Amino acid sequence: MADPQVPPNIVQGFKGLNNRLDPTRLGLEWQLVAENVLCDDASYLTRRPGVNAVLNGFKDVYGTRNGRLLAITTGDALVELTEAGESRPLHTGVIGGPFQWVELGYAFFLQSKAASWAVYPDRVIPWGSLCPSPPAASYPLSDPISYPPPVGEVIGARRSQIMVSVWEPERDRSVIYFSRPDFPHEFRLEKDFLLIAGRITLFASLAQGMVIGTDRAIFVDPIESPMQRVADYGVPMGAMAHDDLNRVHFWSERGLCRAWPFENLTDQALAVQQREQVTAGILPYQGSTYAVVHQSGPLTEKSLTRPYTPVAVSTTHTQGVGV
Repeated sequence: MADPQVPPNIVQGFKGLNNRLDPTRLGLEWQLVAENVLCDDASYLTRRPGVNAVLNGFKDVYGTRNGRLLAITTGDALVELTEAGESRPLHTGVIGGPFQWVELGYAFFLQSKAASWAVYPDRVIPWGSLCPSPPAASYPLSDPISYPPPVGEVIGARRSQIMVSVWEPERDRSVIYFSRPDFPHEFRLEKDFLLIAGRITLFASLAQGMVIGTDRAIFVDPIESPMQRVADYGVPMGAMAHDDLNRVHFWSERGLCRAWPFENLTDQALAVQQREQVTAGILPYQGSTYAVVHQSGPLTEKSLTRPYTPVAVSTTHTQGVGV
């Protein structure tokens, strides 16, 4: 017979998976496993939604900040996908996908190794086609030449400028090129750039500033303050999703992170496996909102476990160095 003096175990509300404490110290509100269930905003466990195949025949899909879902078909047409699963055509001839995407005002800018496009409501034109041709005579130093956007790996927007990151593996660094303010087709390559160690994998634009992720560190770049390094672990490509509260959720080598302000939502001691392909999204479901991360492909090494190959000083500092 149970001891009548011992109160029953009462759970006031569930908290989801615990990744911060030793499992032997968990209360009943924490779960060691939670297969096919979600912990909602009211602390109830609910069955997660299933997976449904809605449409196929696309080579690229992009979710806009205001909730639209755009896609590039296998026939190189830009379409909008509705909640009813219908496809509304927008433009044709958008070749070269899949792309990196960035929004600036009412326009979208798309880039891959094969093509760069500027998408406006009424037309699609090559990105950089509105850049003026360099003059035959040399410019004065006070008037730098504008060029079309360089081909990079990651693109983003900061205020009225577009950022293009170019990875230079031989120098173990990335160069961020900025477009001329309010002129997204013009890049003054000799003047408007920033150097960052490592390979840039993430640009996230927020009202407070930029979040920049590399293969070995995370930075926040406030609008009115200097850039700050907030974490010494890397971010994989493609692992970003915005919510409607002006925050970005993204996957890292130490689990799920969120900004602004920057915080890691996963305990630092938790061992998180990394795979080659990573995507992220925000899922509103039955009154609650969830950040969802999907990983696929082979396992990859973390930045702290990759072998370090030093770069010769003559490679990174060419001026005044003799070998």
